[in-house]
Amino acid sequence: MKYVCGIDVVYGDSSNAIDGEDINKGFGGQYVYLVPRYTTHRNKAASGFSLYTSYIEDWCANDISKGDGLETFRYINTHYYLNNSNMRVVGSVYLREKEMGDGNTDDLNKDRGGRYLFLCWKYAE
Repeated sequence: MKYVCGIDVVYGDSSNAIDGEDINKGFGGQYVYLVPRYTTHRNKAASGFSLYTSYIEDWCANDISKGDGLETFRYINTHYYLNNSNMRVVGSVYLREKEMGDGNTDDLNKDRGGRYLFLCWKYAE
């Protein structure tokens, strides 16, 4: 069985992107895609994700709103359980314009207008 262990933020290349969707669409800037990373090891799987916004750029992470001209930077954080052998872990991820699934982030476009967009997930069996 495959589990999601992280989300990569990729600029300009939609290969393997979640729903093939440019999440920066309509805001100018670079083409930005979210690409899931997988593992076959349940103990390395993610337990969820969150959106982090900051006025300070993180040089070690990729901004999901790169080049939109606004003052904030946006990042996807991955969360893990220390011992997830008996915990729920993420089996699949997708993007939707409303909150869905077993879990979801805050609106990826929060405070910048435009459409609502959520990173959603379902837990593995």
